[in-house]
Amino acid sequence: MGTGTVEQRIAKDHKKRADEYEQQRKDEDELMRRERNEARRKEHMQTLENERTKASKSLKNSQATARKPNERRGSRRA
Repeated sequence: MGTGTVEQRIAKDHKKRADEYEQQRKDEDELMRRERNEARRKEHMQTLENERTKASKSLKNSQATARKPNERRGSRRA
């Protein structure tokens, strides 16, 4: 009888440690996933900001180019 109890206790202890290890791995995996997602979000937001900046510069350049011929025409008339 005593042997069965010891074996059961060892089995329970082993299962408990295995469950704790599994939970620890799940927690670590979840943390890594969150960190990867946050890095992806930051990279995506930076890409969007770069595209907005590029588009804004392009628009300003095209507007400035469109104004220059008008300024020349106006200066010829004067």
